[in-house]
Amino acid sequence: MLLPWAILLGIAARHPLGVVAALHRGSFLDRAAGTVAVLGIAMPSFCSASCDLRLQRELGWLPSGRMGGPAHYVLRSSRSCVPGGRFMRITRSAMLEVMESEFVKLARIKGLSETVVIWKHCLRNALIRC
Repeated sequence: MLLPWAILLGIAARHPLGVVAALHRGSFLDRAAGTVAVLGIAMPSFCSASCDLRLQRELGWLPSGRMGGPAHYVLRSSRSCVPGGRFMRITRSAMLEVMESEFVKLARIKGLSETVVIWKHCLRNALIRC
């Protein structure tokens, strides 16, 4: 079972990444984000767990206890790869679909800035479709 912290981190980190990938469609940034998402989805959970154990025990970089400061959340947040990759791909496809709709074209014709069009009009409607 995924921890709520991992799910929240997956949502918080991957939705903006999906928006950026949709804005730069076909570029290196889009392909890199897509690769990270696919690898996050395809990576088995035991693989991320073995990486966590290596950072924890062999290198001594991360604490091994359950509760504590921010360093303790690194192990839990690494579990966000799977839902984060899915969130990024869904957000990207929803943003691409919304960016081609008529009301977005009308907002651009009306003279709204691109930032307002993307973050207010496009993202709000794309998150409904997620």
